[in-house]
Amino acid sequence: MEFMGCDYLRVKNLNLKDSPGKHLVVYKSDYVTLSGLKITSPEDSPNTDGILISDSQHGTISYSTIGVGDDCIAIGPRSYDINVSHITCGPGHGISIGSLGKNGVEDNVEGIHISNSHIFNTLTGIRIKTWQGGAGHAKSISYENINFTSVKAGVIVIDQYYCPELNCPNKTGNVAISEVSYLGLQGSSVSDVAIKLACSSSMPCRDITMSEVSFTPQQANIRLQSYCINTQGSASGHVTPQTPCLQH
Repeated sequence: MEFMGCDYLRVKNLNLKDSPGKHLVVYKSDYVTLSGLKITSPEDSPNTDGILISDSQHGTISYSTIGVGDDCIAIGPRSYDINVSHITCGPGHGISIGSLGKNGVEDNVEGIHISNSHIFNTLTGIRIKTWQGGAGHAKSISYENINFTSVKAGVIVIDQYYCPELNCPNKTGNVAISEVSYLGLQGSSVSDVAIKLACSSSMPCRDITMSEVSFTPQQANIRLQSYCINTQGSASGHVTPQTPCLQH
């Protein structure tokens, strides 16, 4: 199901199941409200995003249950003022911003707020992904009051080296990531790396803040850690695992 150029769109109380591709796409549509949705497909079904919103402003996604084979919610390029709350996500790849900057294009995303949700049995939890060689910015992004259970490959992820095909050449330049805050996040990680902030040497991530973030290992014999390069910011309150690149 795809909506293009539909300002003031309301989509409520629908069940979407087993799409061969993305289940619900919103493109070039402003002041959109999506709520009360149930979206499901098998965990191993490729490219079956639950909701993709792109090139849109002033959108709200809330009170929905999504379990798919790709991102539960993907926020694409040129999206501004998007609020996501009260989402139950799992299985899938979590809630993602991007990917941004593919093939060297300029992509901008700003004013994204994700809160009061539960993410479980997913590949990643909350992720920002950009391609090397891109341009533009992703800024003013906040994550607040989110619980995670059994996240496999990073609960918090910023990946400025996004390359799903694993054969991308190194390029200078990237989408600038700044003003990203993480507040009141907790849950369990399957991987020993619960926090991954992999930022570009040519375009470091700036003003990244964490407060009251606490993750525990899914298995008692695993010691959680963070991976952090080219990232500038601060941490306050309780942050576990410690993230040394953020000043405490």
